[in-house]
Amino acid sequence: MGCGAELNDPGVNPSILPDAAVRDAAIDASPPVDARPCMGGIAAKQEPGGACFVLFPGPKVRAEAELDCVALGGHLATVKTAASNAIVALLVIATPTAFLGGNDLTTENAFVWPDGTAVSYTNWRAGEPNNSNGGGFEEDCMVIQGLLGGVWDDRPCAPPPVGTGSYAYVCSY
Repeated sequence: MGCGAELNDPGVNPSILPDAAVRDAAIDASPPVDARPCMGGIAAKQEPGGACFVLFPGPKVRAEAELDCVALGGHLATVKTAASNAIVALLVIATPTAFLGGNDLTTENAFVWPDGTAVSYTNWRAGEPNNSNGGGFEEDCMVIQGLLGGVWDDRPCAPPPVGTGSYAYVCSY
């Protein structure tokens, strides 16, 4: 049973009738194109919010690692929450040390992400950051230590000293 109205009924307001030429964007729009797949490096993981983290074995100094990440359309990894850190920790679980994007190159002990925002969430290992603890060299770059469960440390961005400053790295986009 219908309402009894006819399309040619003079009592029907034509402005409320369906119009085949009008599309409801929420209903008729094409489905969104999927975001770029989270892949590359030797391992990749995507967080529920969509950010992609990709591990590269390196070793590279920070400047070279950042250039590689920019070439992918991202930066060295920005980790702003405990949930994101947990995802990156799983990604690097078998990696002793990998660069993240945080650094204090401009102002000692004022760590910032590649986009310039201040680091607010942290997961520093006990006693870190310590800028080499008086060792005579600068530790201005942030690393995540996979073998230690994903805690952070400050390390040299490039050698010297010998044996430091060149690591695996995590990009995010």
